[in-house]
Amino acid sequence: MPTQIFQVAYDRGLLRVREFVLAEHGFSVSSALGNTDARHVLAENAPYDAFLIGWSATSNERISMVSWLKQRWPTIPVIALHDPYQEPTPGADFTATYDTPEGWIMAVKTALQTKQ
Repeated sequence: MPTQIFQVAYDRGLLRVREFVLAEHGFSVSSALGNTDARHVLAENAPYDAFLIGWSATSNERISMVSWLKQRWPTIPVIALHDPYQEPTPGADFTATYDTPEGWIMAVKTALQTKQ
């Protein structure tokens, strides 16, 4: 079974692009648009190998999502993308800039390797 990634995106176009890129790299992807949708979709069930947090929300929104995920599933790695001119999201296990898919795919792969 492919590695399961749950993505929280804040822009519908970026959500689709990341789904496509992750799938191209062999991952199975489920996505939510924004924190409220993510909390609703996840509820108390998170059969995922990693969480990926998009970059196009406010810092407080991203921090809130990372914190919520880590409180509920502390052993599942959280990868948070950020603008190259922003500080990485506090609380995330791994961070990467969104500049190139290769950079954030490498962060996802690293997170999954350290989980094992």
